[in-house]
Amino acid sequence: MRNLIRVLIKANSGYVINRQRITQKARRAIRRFGLSGSIELGIALIGNQLMARLNYQYRQKKGPTDVLAFSLPSPKIPDKVIRLGEVVIAYPLAQKQARTNKLSLDKEIDNLVEHGVNHLLGIHHD
Repeated sequence: MRNLIRVLIKANSGYVINRQRITQKARRAIRRFGLSGSIELGIALIGNQLMARLNYQYRQKKGPTDVLAFSLPSPKIPDKVIRLGEVVIAYPLAQKQARTNKLSLDKEIDNLVEHGVNHLLGIHHD
């Protein structure tokens, strides 16, 4: 079976992102788990206000968080594509964390993509 990992990225047009780098990071994170076949993952970079609403709606926590992961109830569908779900990143918070941690924004987004993929594939923390 041919391995194809499709990464769909959505971002505000004002956000400066490296789509190729994000795609490569997501693919590497998925491959580490040994998944094969056709796989699809969504990544959304959003603002802090929307992230705060999502964080409250799904986790009952106030304020934005850096990353959320939303898995699909049944990731394998008749077309044999494994749809993992969506990783949602708060872009302004990622910028702030990059400055605080003395990292490039690209590296901070790499970390958040990997963190979100880990959640989608079953690795969680408290």
